[in-house]
Amino acid sequence: MTAHRTASITAEGLGVLPFHATPPLHARLARTMPTSIRSRCIARTHLAALVVALALPSLAIGAQSAQSVSAQLSLFGTTLSDGSGSSTGLGAEGQLRLNRVATSERLGALSLGAGGQWTSHDFRTGAVTLQGLFVEPRFAFARRIGAVYPYLSARLAWLQQSSAAWSSSSGSAFGAGGGLAWPVTSRVNVDLGLSWLSQSLGTARTARSGLAVSFPTLSSWAGKIGLSVGL
Repeated sequence: MTAHRTASITAEGLGVLPFHATPPLHARLARTMPTSIRSRCIARTHLAALVVALALPSLAIGAQSAQSVSAQLSLFGTTLSDGSGSSTGLGAEGQLRLNRVATSERLGALSLGAGGQWTSHDFRTGAVTLQGLFVEPRFAFARRIGAVYPYLSARLAWLQQSSAAWSSSSGSAFGAGGGLAWPVTSRVNVDLGLSWLSQSLGTARTARSGLAVSFPTLSSWAGKIGLSVGL
């Protein structure tokens, strides 16, 4: 009898007797909580997780459509000089944009656009048409200002002017700028942008006398407002 009691005490001291762990506090509260209250808590937890999941992508998308490719059509304006004066012309710009080429949830997203532009300018000698192709990388910041997202952009364009008064000539323009994008839906953005460009169009010749008409290198602006639609 004494030997059996000693063995039991020794075994208990060594911790080899059966041990029943106490459930964690949150588990004990959940067991005692009424079913209706427990269901409401679970539903609220799931709703909060859904809101967070929907909010996180918007940080990476910023001023870009949720789709990987978007198309944009804008009212476009820029300034042109023929050496004797300058003229602000209005026209259109269209482009396709590859969204989220590189992303950072903390900083924003980089996209790359390419397209065409067209404007009409009035001079004393007649109307001049300016048209060309361009590429436009853009970095959209993750944080918004009110309801809009700011962005920075660069622009490189290959241009050609044509007129009934003189021959056509070609040139280029490059510069940088920025803008604001207002995401109306996950597919549609309103875009407002402004760039400062250095533009050169070379030399043309008048149609009647063949005299040279030089287009000086011009520091000009280019602005647009339009809609971007995810494809």
